[in-house]
Amino acid sequence: MARLFDDASKEYLVYAGIPVTAYPFTMACWFMSDINAGAASNQTLIALSNTAVWHRLAIFGNVAGDPVRVQTNTSTTGNADTSTGYSTNVWQHAAGVWASTTSRTAYLNAGGAVTDTSSQIFGAVSDTYISAVDLSVQWMSGRIAEAAIWNVALNATEILALSKGVHPLTVRPDAIAAYWPLFGLDSPEPDLSPATVAATRYPLTLHGSVYANHAPVVFNRTRGIYLIEPSAVAAPTVRNLAALGVG
Repeated sequence: MARLFDDASKEYLVYAGIPVTAYPFTMACWFMSDINAGAASNQTLIALSNTAVWHRLAIFGNVAGDPVRVQTNTSTTGNADTSTGYSTNVWQHAAGVWASTTSRTAYLNAGGAVTDTSSQIFGAVSDTYISAVDLSVQWMSGRIAEAAIWNVALNATEILALSKGVHPLTVRPDAIAAYWPLFGLDSPEPDLSPATVAATRYPLTLHGSVYANHAPVVFNRTRGIYLIEPSAVAAPTVRNLAALGVG
């Protein structure tokens, strides 16, 4: 399952706390938006926010090219926009890598990578959001699944693996600060990051949203199995990881 958000109803998930407090860190998730035009198509996927200060992974359908945007807003704003654009009504993978105060990189399906090098402090962010940058603006219109935050800067190979469907818990599990599969079956939505890594859990309080078909992720890597459940297909498709170039 995944979480389906209605932007008109201002639906989002939130936790009053943050899983990372300094650079470097990485945020990634699967998403399926149903809009890519107009102001409402600027949509937040994951954010660490304190109203006027934030780091967020977003999609910007109201910007030329419909990029994935990695944004830090402190006293100034630093944006990294992918050189490729997202499509509507299909599962895609977004990732943002905040490597340092002067490096943040955006990825769409592990491609179109663009890095912003403006100087941005970490800032006094305090809350974690899915589908909102704060309580007042730019909600998701569509689905989000398999959201995760790492306390390291993942490299391009690791981002590629995630975009091919490799499960987040098999990519640098020692550095996962928070992981929400967003199955849509629990309230609050649980943080399933490894207990040996995360000293604190970050369960997300629901403000609307319902469950929907899940994103294409690997559920058993050791057997080379890849499970897909697109919205238009009732029965899942099984594929071998080797065919996708992921070992």
